[in-house]
Amino acid sequence: MKQLRRHSSWGSADWEKLNYFYNKVFGSSIKGL
Repeated sequence: MKQLRRHSSWGSADWEKLNYFYNKVFGSSIKGL
């Protein structure tokens, strides 16, 4: 389960941080990730 979680299943909070980071850096929201 740890490997699977590390592979693709992140927490919503982590995805929000990542999405926010990409938005700030690239200036475009990545929703198809």
